[in-house]
Amino acid sequence: MHYRKIKKQLTSQEAQNEIEKVLCNIENFQEAILTWQRGVKGIILCVIEKEFGSVVNAIKVNIGKIEWCIKRIEDLKTFIK
Repeated sequence: MHYRKIKKQLTSQEAQNEIEKVLCNIENFQEAILTWQRGVKGIILCVIEKEFGSVVNAIKVNIGKIEWCIKRIEDLKTFIK
């Protein structure tokens, strides 16, 4: 997942609101990773294997999403005065 910088201008408040959304996303990705590391069964495992191929791949994808979110936050911070 390649990160592209924000091209439009944001107000400080808009940037802060976006940062809060991104932090929630990071929290959700981390929670998913922790849940999958503890072991998944049943329909959840079937969905993960169908979408990602394995739990390990699903974790790698979520780590990539977290890294993207971190870059997004750094970019958003440039709009906060």
